[in-house]
Amino acid sequence: MIERSAAVRARAAALMAEVLTGGTLTVYDGPRPAPDAPATGIALATFDVGPCVLHEPGVVITHEVVPRPGLLRAGRAVWFRVTDASGAPVLDGDVGEPGSAAADLEVPHATLTPAMRLTIPQLVYSEV
Repeated sequence: MIERSAAVRARAAALMAEVLTGGTLTVYDGPRPAPDAPATGIALATFDVGPCVLHEPGVVITHEVVPRPGLLRAGRAVWFRVTDASGAPVLDGDVGEPGSAAADLEVPHATLTPAMRLTIPQLVYSEV
């Protein structure tokens, strides 16, 4: 198993902070595509990612994940994609309810409706 040094992890996390800042996080229904493939399913909710900072070596965090008004649609939240400011895919993950073993993003209820208020208090990326 290859293990990276703390310095390499810190540089990778710093680069990720730069890439994520100004990007978008979108929650989708339907099956998750391959990482660089076009998004599949219906976009249920979209958030703008604010400034990201290096929180500790290898960990990037932002507390500014701001929902775009009026973009919440009905459906079952299954996966999410974060894109950079140019719209290029950066990372994909699974969505689930609290306690979901495989969820990278936890939401209070996986079934979303337009009347709900969906918030993401922070986005944390760990380069460990």
